Amino acid sequence: MENSTVVMISKDIFWELLYSDKSFLTSLVKEMCSRIRESTELVERLTYNKAHQRVKLLFMKYALSQNKSNDNGTPILLKIPLTHQDIADMTGLTRETVSAALIDMKNNGEISSVKSKIYKLNPPFFENL
Repeated sequence: MENSTVVMISKDIFWELLYSDKSFLTSLVKEMCSRIRESTELVERLTYNKAHQRVKLLFMKYALSQNKSNDNGTPILLKIPLTHQDIADMTGLTRETVSAALIDMKNNGEISSVKSKIYKLNPPFFENL
């Protein structure tokens, strides 16, 4: 997806680098923790049986990443820079299933489209999460 530089180093040099450079070790551990966290979230999303639940969980992830919550019962304006295909790829669904789930959520009053890729999560969205 983007240009990269890859370097191979021996196991001995790698271990020496880990032991001698604390900032390298710290960065490596942070990156590994981040990847484990992302993998755990993906597994959690994929364990939901219904498409509706998978899409809702993904939207909640974006809301939390934007430090938005529904604590006072007001709608949340959520900018999601994803196409329906992106959402499908992230939830293990087909694009058609995602589109149908979003239409159902709109018809149920759970979400409203404000503009392209901007959704208003209405109070019914937060019921039965």
